[in-house]
Amino acid sequence: MANNYSQATVSPELPARLFTEDELLSLQIACGLSTERYEQNLYFFAEENFCERGEGDDGFGVDCPALMQEKLRQLDPASYPHITIHGAAMCSKMRPEEFGGFAYFITRSDIRYISSWQWLHEQAHPNAAPPPAEAKPYSVLLLYPDYANDSGTETFYAFVQAADAIAAVAQAQRQAVAAQEGIEAEPEDFAALLVTQGHHASEPLFNS
Repeated sequence: MANNYSQATVSPELPARLFTEDELLSLQIACGLSTERYEQNLYFFAEENFCERGEGDDGFGVDCPALMQEKLRQLDPASYPHITIHGAAMCSKMRPEEFGGFAYFITRSDIRYISSWQWLHEQAHPNAAPPPAEAKPYSVLLLYPDYANDSGTETFYAFVQAADAIAAVAQAQRQAVAAQEGIEAEPEDFAALLVTQGHHASEPLFNS
């Protein structure tokens, strides 16, 4: 069995007055962010389960980068020009492609994202067309077809950029086919088990 983890830190420390207790609780439950207080400031970090988006205990969605951007707009631009989130993905087993890093650069007008998986994909496919401007990051979990699934539970986990969840699954299926060696498969043979918005290295995957 293997577990995936995603750690992250937020810079700089942010004034505690910006956040309500409900917002801090939602960030912890939905996005895995904890806080430590230093005088009037909060230091945000995720020890093992950072997610870009999730649901709080009230059932409402929480978008961490968007919330940080909202708080940034309330601060002095000279003192707080931007907010960054640095992250690292790890796995309890030394599996290929299970390790990597990611970062968000948040300004008052823009949220930029980059990941090592995205960079590697661009290097491997230098002539591929860039994703459309409206594309968003998705994480997709696929089940291998029976004829290529020794254990019956083998999965393929992909990070993609797509306009919606349906397009994300289709792109992940194409990636799964391209990753096979010695096996002829069709994209639709890979069944979608899970699709979530954002690149979540810490999805609860437990593969033997």
